[in-house]
Amino acid sequence: MNFTEPVASRPGDRHSVRVTRWLWSASLLGLVAIFLIPAAPVQASSENGAAVTRSTTGALTAEYFASRLFARTNYRRVARGCRPLRLDPALVLAAQRHSDLMSYTADLSHRLAGEGDLVARDVAAGYTHWRILAENLAWGQATPRAVFHDWVQSPEHRANLDNCRLRDVGFGVAFSGGRPWVTADFGRHL
Repeated sequence: MNFTEPVASRPGDRHSVRVTRWLWSASLLGLVAIFLIPAAPVQASSENGAAVTRSTTGALTAEYFASRLFARTNYRRVARGCRPLRLDPALVLAAQRHSDLMSYTADLSHRLAGEGDLVARDVAAGYTHWRILAENLAWGQATPRAVFHDWVQSPEHRANLDNCRLRDVGFGVAFSGGRPWVTADFGRHL
């Protein structure tokens, strides 16, 4: 299942706010429960040489899952003439907090009970002086490739991935019952 947050813009920005709607991914229609057994992690290298963790059973760690989404997102953006996104620590923190809360409450939503909206969450995490914010969510896909594929198939999610006005990103992944809860927060500073 995927869900996309409308793009939030500062007052006076010439771009309007997109309307949100629930999107059911094809992977959820054929839902199969996957329970992964944790194992000792091993270190591997990503394309840029950074160490990432993957368990010996093939189970993906949250860090590996997020790093693969980051790589796929930037590959697509560069291929479409956009600048690659930069990982922003404040957006990573906001996205991770949101994924953790979605996982804990078992609720896929841009605003959970007791929490602020996208703007409030990103600002509280330290992403201040922003011009534009956007968010993609996903739940249940077994791999980063499946999440990314579903985002590309959704016009609203794809619009966030391909928005060249966005410059920063943070990915948060939390596993519950072997399924990932994914948040991607996008932004651009003033």
